[in-house]
Amino acid sequence: MNLKQQRDALISEVRALAKAAQDQNREFTPQEVDQIEAKDAEIKSLNERIERAQQGDQLVATLHAGPGAKGTNARGETVGYLNTKGIAPTADKLTEVVRAKAFGIEAQPVDLFNGAPVRLDQGDVVGLSQVIPTKPVTSPVFEYARQTTRNHNAAIVRPGAVKPESSYAFTKVEGQLVTIAHLSQPYGTFDGEDHPEVMNAVHQELVEGLQPAIEDLILHGDTGAGSTNQTGVLNTSGVQVVSYAGDEITTLRKAITALETLRLPASVFALNPLDWERIELARTSAGDLELQDNPVNRAQRRVWGVPVVVSTEIPAGQGIALADGSVHLVYKEGMRVEASTTHADDFARNQLRTRVEWRLAPAVTRPMGVVKIALASA
Repeated sequence: MNLKQQRDALISEVRALAKAAQDQNREFTPQEVDQIEAKDAEIKSLNERIERAQQGDQLVATLHAGPGAKGTNARGETVGYLNTKGIAPTADKLTEVVRAKAFGIEAQPVDLFNGAPVRLDQGDVVGLSQVIPTKPVTSPVFEYARQTTRNHNAAIVRPGAVKPESSYAFTKVEGQLVTIAHLSQPYGTFDGEDHPEVMNAVHQELVEGLQPAIEDLILHGDTGAGSTNQTGVLNTSGVQVVSYAGDEITTLRKAITALETLRLPASVFALNPLDWERIELARTSAGDLELQDNPVNRAQRRVWGVPVVVSTEIPAGQGIALADGSVHLVYKEGMRVEASTTHADDFARNQLRTRVEWRLAPAVTRPMGVVKIALASA
């Protein structure tokens, strides 16, 4: 029984005792008084626990109200993005949820769409996962259309002439959500109650710790033995490839051309931090920083006017250029958080562990809008 059912059962028992005494037109016996007082104390305790649980539910409702980090892509569409600028407030609220659910904690969805929209030009972005538009689904198995052909043949047509036909081909792809999860090491129950900053620090690390795994999923998909056999950005058939052209700046410019040839504007570069550092620190033969007067803006982190994000999950020596709408991050609900004392001997030691997980999947909807870039000679 849940907390409310336990309380209601106790109330029914007290009412039954009262009705029996009333039907018999007598006072309560000493034994009945003891029973009623004990049950009343239990009812009051349950009421407090129910109130705390309801506070947790209200927090969860606030957290899961829907994507709050939205932006507009190059085509003027409003899209949602994963916004790790909201990690700190999310961790704060997550801590409140766990503390409010201290008696009979349940798995709860917690949304990581928090705070202001992602701004590539203000340093908000710390990873590839934050520039991939998100798409919610209601089922763990879903379908989406992947574009394979895009030929525009519109032209001037004289009266009576046959109109030209453009060709666009799509293939149906089945996707399946996978679970990305980890749990904390044990921490004291009283530490969580007396020092919420301890629990909050644990939760913030857990939330931040999901991002590398999410980016790996976007890049490499879920393949291999026992997997869902879904490809990611780097291993989907049909993506474009640009070879190393002698230096990184020239090679990145050729990646822009590869997209623009298909009338697809480049929306972002994603590079390994080591490659980005090498690009920024490149020097002339005279020892001057080569990029001081070249097309790089450090403050806004742009090359050839295109924003750059860094990701440790991208192999060094390789980069990616993306056009808007070419890749999506599909998810169901929000993150789920659960705290429990049932792992190993945690209960005996009065310890808790928190588990955070999220169900996600990559969807490469337009492979031709993805360019793999070689940033070093083979």
